[in-house]
Amino acid sequence: MVPDIRGMVANGTVIGDINSTHDDCSTGQTISMTGKNVGDLMNEKDISWGWFQGGFKPSNNTKAVCGTSHLNIVRKNDPDYVVHHEPFQYYQSTANRHHLPPSSVAMIGHSDQANHQYDLSDFWAAVQANNLSAVSYLKAPHYQDGHPGVSDPLMNNTS
Repeated sequence: MVPDIRGMVANGTVIGDINSTHDDCSTGQTISMTGKNVGDLMNEKDISWGWFQGGFKPSNNTKAVCGTSHLNIVRKNDPDYVVHHEPFQYYQSTANRHHLPPSSVAMIGHSDQANHQYDLSDFWAAVQANNLSAVSYLKAPHYQDGHPGVSDPLMNNTS
């Protein structure tokens, strides 16, 4: 069955909160994108890169379950990982469906089982190892990401 995505996609761009087909943590309606993304282009040029998102590390060891959470500004328990905030998961070429960790800190930013998709803690591991990627995208856990209703500017500066 083809999902009804009217009002959720415009000119090939996702503008609604539809989850990715390529993510174990997706629930409800999902979609997949085709074509090349900036991650594919960096891979073609052998540029090290990574998307680092709070809560990406699975909370179990089989099928990824994104179950970590924090109390947000209104004291509601809010999941750290939000599937539709992770753009590279929409493309099979750059997705890490099972949220596999990098095979080593030295491989962060390079092609391995993590496929350039990491937990925010992996960014700090790379910093400690002096192994920063040429390009790093950082996405805070949801309670600190500045979205209205779950976060505020004061919380964005805490850890």
